[in-house]
Amino acid sequence: MNSKTLMTNSLYTPEQEKKDAISLFKLIYSNRKLFLAVIIISFVMSVGVTFLMPNKYYSYGIVFATNSHQSANILDNPQFGYEQDAEQLMQLLESEALRNEIIIEFDLVAYYNIDTTSLDWEQSLVKQYINDVNFFRSKYMSIIISATTKNPELSANIVNSIIGKVNQFKENVFKSNKMQDYEYKRVSYVNQLAKVDSITQKIYALKKPQGPNDLIYNHFLMTSKENAPPETYLYINSIELESLIREYKYNHYRLEALKDEFVKAGYSINRPAQQNYVIDPAKPQYKRASPSFSINCSIGVFSALLFTIVFVFIRSKWRALMAEVRTS
Repeated sequence: MNSKTLMTNSLYTPEQEKKDAISLFKLIYSNRKLFLAVIIISFVMSVGVTFLMPNKYYSYGIVFATNSHQSANILDNPQFGYEQDAEQLMQLLESEALRNEIIIEFDLVAYYNIDTTSLDWEQSLVKQYINDVNFFRSKYMSIIISATTKNPELSANIVNSIIGKVNQFKENVFKSNKMQDYEYKRVSYVNQLAKVDSITQKIYALKKPQGPNDLIYNHFLMTSKENAPPETYLYINSIELESLIREYKYNHYRLEALKDEFVKAGYSINRPAQQNYVIDPAKPQYKRASPSFSINCSIGVFSALLFTIVFVFIRSKWRALMAEVRTS
């Protein structure tokens, strides 16, 4: 037998497909009463299981993050946040701190009937929470916050509480960063001020002031004019003093810059963080989200039918094999 003959014999021809299809149809038809019984029983069982399952109610809210780069003129030029802002908001929503706030506020330990004596009760609680409370970022950079519980009001209240709390969490995070920035700039300013004072003392140690104590300022004021009088430059009468004056000039300008940053940081602390844009607050939805009779019955009947078909097919093949063994 050559390779061409083997290839021809191994092909699954249309006639064979038609023959197998007819055989399967005959098999199903010959067991039609069994399949009908399976459909009825699985349908009844699916309906019963659906009745036993607790009703779940879904509620959602939609928010947009504000543009963190436009905080200075957000009221005059309001803009929705970009991808980075949406990602930051997602991180806050999924944070453990916010989750714990919601769990405590709505006593979800009691709601989920968590046994706190179990070693893994916290993991079980978090798993239940994550299963019922979800956050989704749409392609439009909006954040959809949803909750599914046994009570429609509870679902809506959880979502609205999260919407409100995430603003406070963002405020706390930003304020903490602002306080650190303010403290850093305050220390920088104070240190620079001490440095300038030290240089000033060295200058006055070499050049005793004979008039007002702002001789250095007067010197800079006079040298800034186009036609400064000659006596202005007589103020510097040594190389050491000239070096100190240059050092003072540089550090004084730096002091002024640090003072501006320090003052701005103080204003920034008192400026509140921008609130997220709430597009749709959550409302109670009294139409249950689950269980669904149509879905449960479809899954139950289909699964039972599929299992029965496989069982009947295997049984028929087994019987045919046994009959062939007996005749041989």
